[in-house]
Amino acid sequence: MVKIIAYLTLFYCSLQLNVYAQSHFLSSGYLSLTVKGKPSLLFDNMEVGMPMMSNSLLRDKPIAFTKLNDSTLYLSEYTYGPTSVYFRLNGRYIATMLLPNETNVITVSMIDSADYDVQFEGRYKEIFDNSDLQEELIMNLFSYPTSKDGRKEVLKSADDFKWKQLESVAEMTYSLTQDIPDGLLKSYYTHMINTFKVPNLLFKDYASSVLAYYKNLNLDPQIATAIPERTLTYYDGIITLNYADTLTLMPSGYFDLLIAIQQDSLLQIPSITSVGPAGFKTRLIDLFGKTFEQEDNLFYD
Repeated sequence: MVKIIAYLTLFYCSLQLNVYAQSHFLSSGYLSLTVKGKPSLLFDNMEVGMPMMSNSLLRDKPIAFTKLNDSTLYLSEYTYGPTSVYFRLNGRYIATMLLPNETNVITVSMIDSADYDVQFEGRYKEIFDNSDLQEELIMNLFSYPTSKDGRKEVLKSADDFKWKQLESVAEMTYSLTQDIPDGLLKSYYTHMINTFKVPNLLFKDYASSVLAYYKNLNLDPQIATAIPERTLTYYDGIITLNYADTLTLMPSGYFDLLIAIQQDSLLQIPSITSVGPAGFKTRLIDLFGKTFEQEDNLFYD
């Protein structure tokens, strides 16, 4: 895994000749977050719980704030691209998105340990200001009821199963985001739901997912046909032009999606440590060329 990340890092460096390299989304460096409290006497007792960071190149990673003085905490970590940072402040869920080489400040105005106001200065203030909404969305993702539409349909093909699953994800996405106005927040939450659900539903254990589908419909798997075999068309509709958009880098679950694709035996993607970045990209073009017309795009990168 370390070797893969090293190769990816080198590959990303080569993007200086790519149009995407002009985007602040594709920069590397140190993210920074300063938490300032006032008055310092009250803030000194403020508890920061379970600080974590994650982005498209890594899963959740524990991080730590450095205490500069009684009223100031500071976080600095080397990263690449948009990175999610979240923690609890005296039990309150705090979440935001940070980019390398940018200044971000949280000001905590204390009345007492239970009554305080937080303000954020940074690019993704909208995400920060809706931290409670994000926490609710995450909880709903884990507790969302399994769809039972009453149709007892034996699967005709793997693609049939895929479209049914994608339809259920679309229904979930609409249900959980319908009250959020169109814009950055809605796009971010939509990508978050997709990168959370799609790897589990479609890749991680295909056979078990099909059996779970039959069980959900109260169908005895024994009366159904054999688990349908997947072909490369299975990826039609899963990998779309949306993945050439920098916004897809924001949800931390994107890492799981990429790993699920890379490890899918159907695709026979070689190890990047064996064939190098050029050979790795060539295989991606062979597989997904009909989806991405441009051979230089963010998904391949």
